[in-house]
Amino acid sequence: MRFESKHGLFKRVARNVHNTKNVLMSLATKHQQLMAYHLDGQSVFKSDLYIDKVRAVQVGSLDIAQRSAVLRKFPDVQTVSVTRKVQFFGTEYGQGMIITAGQCYGQPQFFKILSILVDADKVSFLSKKLVAWYLEHYRSFQLEDSCYGEVIVLDMNDLNHYYPLTAYSVGGKLWALLLRVVVSDDEARRVHLSQVPESVDALIDVLKEKLQLQGDFTLQFEDPDFANALCTLSNISELPHDRAVLHIKWKIASQPDNSDSQSLGSISSLDTASLNSPVNTSTNPSPTTSGNLRSTSVWPSPFTIPPLSHDVELNLRKANEAYEKTKIGIDVTRDIKTDILDKITQVTFDITAYPRPHEVESIAVALISKYPCLKENDGNGYEGWLTSIRNRFSNFRAKLRVAGCSEVSINSKSKGDGDMTYTLKRAKRGEINHCPNHPNEHDDASLEEQRMLLVEESKKARVDDSLIRVKMDLTFSLRRREVVEEQPMVMVIQNRWPALFFKEQIGEEFFRITNKNLLGTFRAAVEKYTPKLLRLYRSRKASFGKDLEHILKKLDDETSNIIRHRQDAALRGLPIFLREETDPDDVAIKGVAVGVLYVLEDCAVETSSPKVQNISLIVEESVVLQDIADTPTAVAYLFGLLYALNISYPKHLKYTFDTLQSVFMEMGPKCTKRVRSLKNKLAL
Repeated sequence: MRFESKHGLFKRVARNVHNTKNVLMSLATKHQQLMAYHLDGQSVFKSDLYIDKVRAVQVGSLDIAQRSAVLRKFPDVQTVSVTRKVQFFGTEYGQGMIITAGQCYGQPQFFKILSILVDADKVSFLSKKLVAWYLEHYRSFQLEDSCYGEVIVLDMNDLNHYYPLTAYSVGGKLWALLLRVVVSDDEARRVHLSQVPESVDALIDVLKEKLQLQGDFTLQFEDPDFANALCTLSNISELPHDRAVLHIKWKIASQPDNSDSQSLGSISSLDTASLNSPVNTSTNPSPTTSGNLRSTSVWPSPFTIPPLSHDVELNLRKANEAYEKTKIGIDVTRDIKTDILDKITQVTFDITAYPRPHEVESIAVALISKYPCLKENDGNGYEGWLTSIRNRFSNFRAKLRVAGCSEVSINSKSKGDGDMTYTLKRAKRGEINHCPNHPNEHDDASLEEQRMLLVEESKKARVDDSLIRVKMDLTFSLRRREVVEEQPMVMVIQNRWPALFFKEQIGEEFFRITNKNLLGTFRAAVEKYTPKLLRLYRSRKASFGKDLEHILKKLDDETSNIIRHRQDAALRGLPIFLREETDPDDVAIKGVAVGVLYVLEDCAVETSSPKVQNISLIVEESVVLQDIADTPTAVAYLFGLLYALNISYPKHLKYTFDTLQSVFMEMGPKCTKRVRSLKNKLAL
């Protein structure tokens, strides 16, 4: 027998027998008596399967992913027996444990147990696939949950090893967090985070992105140590593990100036005061609450016709009732038509200053759908309204141009050197705040003073991130006017706006322009499309020469950090697959408009996998950002800088950046035929 396993027993025996003459004989005798007692009992040989509690669950009540997985495994089953914990041949399996099954490129695949299914003496695991890569430093695998993880049912025979694993955290990056976010008294949302943010500010940014919130707020959480009383969240470590209930407390927003908003025809989008936030008369409104930025980035489908004047609504309601009986439309008077066009124009400008043709047509279609009495007798029934809406948009922009609206005034014609020059500087790539007006109570002079303070703060050894963010928000309109109108060189922008090239501010500036989270959206897209892109590369590699084969061969030679190398290969192979005229291994900086620079450990030594010491970004032949973690992050920052600096896509990479914009970030009105073809392949 194993004496070390009997250590506790022998200590008790020696303490209780009170006999020190022959200790070994006493221990052996007592142990034999104990074994005889167990062998004489009825429970010495336990059953192979031991289940604690079992409940019957209707398959239809499971969520979509779990229901599909169960039906694929058991197509004729309507009810399944589910338990949270089970012992099978002495090994305990529980919900949340990690098991391994199958392999991918020589690395084991990891699954998280969601539920345990029991059928007679058979055990199956309803599991979700995790994203994993090997960390050489820890000699272990790092696991991350993913919204795109496949849910499948695994049998005991499918496992690589019968013994389950229990995940442990390193630096707080491995445990998942389920949140219940109370937005207001009438609304509460459920949010699942696969990775805990590093700070409270980062958590607020994540909630703004996932819940589409606008405005400033603080967070309070229900503290289980104090009977779920509300406590202000000041440090991310204060959150309870696994599950937490958060309450959003809106900061007091400034009251918008009604006279200004009415004079500009309701240029601003919905203010943050409409999100159940209290209102007062603050003397220093922030740019996010002063009404100079839009908050909507997607054209509504279908378009919602805004409420009209009370008398017009009554006339149209009566005309609709008559139209149902006689099919005769209303005689549209000047007052009715003016009110309809004015309301539509103002609401549309809250979304975009330059609606595209199909968007204008959707307005006309929505108009005659809501008010059938306005339908015309000839054609499709809305051609006349379509022309009127287009003309009203043109007239409205002309009025705004005279009033000094920045977004439309930059597209005005101007005389220079005796010739009529016209440069179109409207938003073309999905920007919703391309060139906004200045915040209330600010002009060029006051914002220039704020810019000088921002430059001084940026030069400090330890900058105040919160102050930088506030100043960058405040001076956004001045910066965009310089970038869009003057189109300065990158070196000039670096001197005037050094904080714009901070990593955090690249993502912030991208969000100000597009209302999209740069890193979060891009990383999720890379994770989603990497397997599909690699599958396309391998199926078509014979058609693209040695460059694509070289990238795939280097990927096959890798033995560590497989996930990272797969994402690198997917992004490196994208220009080749799109047949861009570029050299992926070109290391020359001179003449490079934009690019990602890799500094290798030893360029003189030919190795199959040289170690990358540093990743930098090149814009206009200058290195503008260094010390980037990985290729997806570098490409995301480069994409964000092109928006922040209003730089056109380089011709030799136009299809690549068009793919990043239209497919990865899902932005912009349309894409080229080549990119649309790739998008259709990825959708299969």
